[in-house]
Amino acid sequence: AVQSATDTNTDSDRGELQKELDQLLTEITRIAENTEFNTKALLNGNLTKALEGELTNSTGVESVILKSGEVEIDETVSVAQTINFEAESTTNANDGAFKSIAVEVTAAGTTATATFTKADLDAGIVTKEVTVGELTFEVTVDQALAAQQGNGDGSKETADTLTCVDKSLTFHIGANANQNVKLGLNDMSAEGLGVNGVDISTQEGANAAITTIQSAIDKVSGERSKLGAFQNRLEHTISNLGTSAENLQAAESRIRDVDMAEEMMEFTKQNILQQAATAMLAQANMAPQTVLQLLG
Repeated sequence: AVQSATDTNTDSDRGELQKELDQLLTEITRIAENTEFNTKALLNGNLTKALEGELTNSTGVESVILKSGEVEIDETVSVAQTINFEAESTTNANDGAFKSIAVEVTAAGTTATATFTKADLDAGIVTKEVTVGELTFEVTVDQALAAQQGNGDGSKETADTLTCVDKSLTFHIGANANQNVKLGLNDMSAEGLGVNGVDISTQEGANAAITTIQSAIDKVSGERSKLGAFQNRLEHTISNLGTSAENLQAAESRIRDVDMAEEMMEFTKQNILQQAATAMLAQANMAPQTVLQLLG
């Protein structure tokens, strides 16, 4: 992208650079799809949290304000783990004609404006393109406004819900239940990194591609940092488990030593009793001979 953005290259050179870039993007996607461990794909986005569900209810313009020839349309939807949509409407309209229209398009914090003068509007339907970053929007307006006087009645529809499903890898690291850690791996394909549509065949596209590629590099660096931190965590866990195993073995050895000492004491006691009993039995066997000696 940096090479293509330089004026030392011709359009033909940029076309060839685009071919090379396309091959690199294809290879990125191939690596993401084919990187496996024990037949489990790791980098294709299947091991992360995903929103599951289907949006069936439609959402329209929340508010249209007609004042002094100005129309303001504001629609913002925030996406989170659970998304609820509700629609209420209040409509009031009067007949009239526009004198001028200004359309603002905002994407990724950048705003561009398409302005239509009265001369443009008198020409009928007017179309203009607005470019915001890498995105190009086509805006078409007509100065004729058809609206119906509203009575302010509104309605609410049942909210849709998207459920976040955790598909992260789970590693069991202990001897008891629920002693585990989770690791999610994001989609590392060209589409997942947001570079699948990069176009460096023009100087403008190459300049925009530099920012896009830098963002993709940041994503890869963040994923590598996450994997490195998780690896360090596992290493510390292994070290702690090794220490626990060593302590357990030492405790078992002490228990064995205590049991052996107790058994040796019991053995010595029984041995002494046996020797005493043997001596007493020997003395008892000698008693008849002692009596015979006295008689003799």
